[in-house]
Amino acid sequence: MKSGLCQNESNRVLVSSCVREFVTKVPRCMKNYETCTALILAAGASSRMGQPKALLKLSSGRTLLEDQCRRVLEAGVENIYVVVGCHADRIVNEHTSTRAHERTKEIIWVVNKNWESGRFSSIQCGVKKIGDAPILLLPIDVVDVPVDIIQQIINEGLSSQSNIVPTFEGKGGHPVFLCGETLKTILETPVEEGRLNEILR
Repeated sequence: MKSGLCQNESNRVLVSSCVREFVTKVPRCMKNYETCTALILAAGASSRMGQPKALLKLSSGRTLLEDQCRRVLEAGVENIYVVVGCHADRIVNEHTSTRAHERTKEIIWVVNKNWESGRFSSIQCGVKKIGDAPILLLPIDVVDVPVDIIQQIINEGLSSQSNIVPTFEGKGGHPVFLCGETLKTILETPVEEGRLNEILR
């Protein structure tokens, strides 16, 4: 497979390049599901960028959040939850105005009032809202992931009913497919101790 994740050092946004394989992680899901829900994390301050990453404009004219919504919708996801925090009002207003792209109409907004506690707190907020259904987790700073790669991750997760992590040169990337006991573990883990990569080991 020729798609994946690498890091653009100039702006600290992750960019797609070459996923070589998917790693199946247990435990398996408790139920058999036929679909999953997308969870996009956009609660951080984006202090290095000078503006919210969700509002960054791409060459297409879409915001980064709009582009991520487009990709997961084209991959077959029906429900999209977006966790916002530091710039919540600005991001929500931008994407619910008449100027916003129609693809963002599927968004269900989740406000993380504890966003300063870090990314894991946003994951917990999203999981609480979504419940026990499988999740496709996508941080806002991971861009350009091909739709077919997203589809493969979802299909592999649903068919195996297990967590799926895309890898490149032995390192895990995004988006990841989460389900089953993993979601319960995320909710039960104290936020100050929460590390998703450790939970997925």
